[in-house]
Amino acid sequence: MLPTSAFATSDTLKVEAEGIVISSTRSTRTIQDIPTRVEIIAGEELVEKGNMRPGDIRMLLNEMTGITIRQESSFLGEAGIRMQGLDRRFTQVLKDGFPLYDGLSGGLGLLQTPPLDLERVEIIKGPASTLYGAGAVAGLVNLVSRRPGDESEFRVLLNGTTAGGTDASILALIPGRIGSSTYVQGGWQSLYDPSEEGFAAIPKSSKMYVRQSLFAKPSASTDIQLTGTYSNDDRTGGAMDGAGYRIRSESELKSVQAVMSTQLGAWRLQSRSSLSRYDRTQGVRDHQTNRFSEFTASATDEAQEIVLGAAVQDVAYGQSPEGSTTLSVFGNWTRELTSALTMETGYRLDQVDPYGTQHLPRVSLMLSPSLNYTFRVTGGMGYVLPTLYLNAQTRQIDYLEPTHVRELKAERSLGGTADVNVRSEWANLNVMGFLTRIENGLEQGLFGSIVDGNVLIGPMIENQSENMDVRGFETNLKLDHEPFALYLGHTFTDTDAELVSRHRFNSVLMIEEEDAWRIGLEAYYHGKQNIGKAYVIAGIMADYRLGFATVFINLENVFDVRQTRFDRVYNVWSPTFATIDPLYAPLDGRILNGGVRFEF
Repeated sequence: MLPTSAFATSDTLKVEAEGIVISSTRSTRTIQDIPTRVEIIAGEELVEKGNMRPGDIRMLLNEMTGITIRQESSFLGEAGIRMQGLDRRFTQVLKDGFPLYDGLSGGLGLLQTPPLDLERVEIIKGPASTLYGAGAVAGLVNLVSRRPGDESEFRVLLNGTTAGGTDASILALIPGRIGSSTYVQGGWQSLYDPSEEGFAAIPKSSKMYVRQSLFAKPSASTDIQLTGTYSNDDRTGGAMDGAGYRIRSESELKSVQAVMSTQLGAWRLQSRSSLSRYDRTQGVRDHQTNRFSEFTASATDEAQEIVLGAAVQDVAYGQSPEGSTTLSVFGNWTRELTSALTMETGYRLDQVDPYGTQHLPRVSLMLSPSLNYTFRVTGGMGYVLPTLYLNAQTRQIDYLEPTHVRELKAERSLGGTADVNVRSEWANLNVMGFLTRIENGLEQGLFGSIVDGNVLIGPMIENQSENMDVRGFETNLKLDHEPFALYLGHTFTDTDAELVSRHRFNSVLMIEEEDAWRIGLEAYYHGKQNIGKAYVIAGIMADYRLGFATVFINLENVFDVRQTRFDRVYNVWSPTFATIDPLYAPLDGRILNGGVRFEF
């Protein structure tokens, strides 16, 4: 379902969301007071998405206007966020402000992040590299974990699907002098082939995710948080019978984070550090190590806010010297110029070894002539570092020749957004235009070599000489009259990039009795891409609350739309090697899931 939060921008929040401080903007101002346009998924909408796909966060984002979750591999089910028509490497995904899901871990990151553990999801569309450095060209997604409140909370979720999948999750939030948040999830999936073509549309998998956080407040002005995360994922895809082509991926993530904040006079000081290692075996074995440290100081009053910071990030790979070290200094200034006009401007300087200096200016303006109208405009620059792991295709390889990666240029961007919001008692309308130019764009292919009579497949990545422009607009309309709510959305994207629908429409009708039951109907039109055909995906969901238990059921893809119904997907070269044609439509078809959620 399209979340209410798709309209919960800085202007169109529901009453219960007002007053939320958005961590993605590095500001202590509330969401309605910042020039940066932010969208939030929180509250009941986050719970609803968790019911529809409890095992990962793809459902949270895929149905929002301007965002598509593109499946990159039929064999292993890898997926990436495509925002405003740009490939997934141009959208930065953060967990509590830390970069954990890039490079080697990018294709599976979405599949290894559970929604029950989240307090909210913050989304900035458009340039945000000034705030967070490399990768935030099309925008960023910040996954904010749940924290203990005033009382203990326990949540248990059990879910099963007609495709042979099961999930079980447990969350415990304990307040106190040293509070804690504990989350444990397990998921299991069998091979699933609805097309009966002999290849699995959903791979066999088993996964586990554990997160433990401790929260301490040694003084009235100081907060400390320590978090450890562990996840593993073992999946096998390919031929159903086991005698043909099979591919297996084993991955493991270990990370620790520490955050300390304190008030010193008028300044709020915060230090953040993380260390993570991601191991993955698929064709070749590689690992990625991320070290990140940042210090920020912020001061605010009624008229302005200043944020100053410095950071260092080191990324290293086990199989190649293609990693990088980035030293950063940045500043952000927000100022109310008049009672109706607010400006936010910032600058970041990244010194990247071996890719040189990156200058990242950004400016935003917000005009609010009345409570019913708000106008915003944002412009900024960004960049993305070269990597062998551009997409899932890279991992279907037998060997790496990484030395040439350091000879490539970083991809550079110049872009902006402009939007207008109109609201009334029963309706909210938001229209946003976007434009991005990419220089030194990377293009990837595969090449083969014969070694000792065997065909070995390796990646070929090159900078393109021509610039790529992406432009378009998105429209959101919400009509709300209890017990009904209607959400309508449209995204228009003009680009030469592959596998991007020119037009995409969202529509959701919700009927709800608060704290009792809810029914939702949805339909999504995906326009024709550069290949294939247009198609419509429809679904229906319902849940019913019985005291501390909520029973839910969800039917996705009612009309069983699958690419295998109208186009080729698999090419079998031999019993031990196969490829897939580009994916532009679902492979798994109609799936029913249901379960129960307990809250104590």
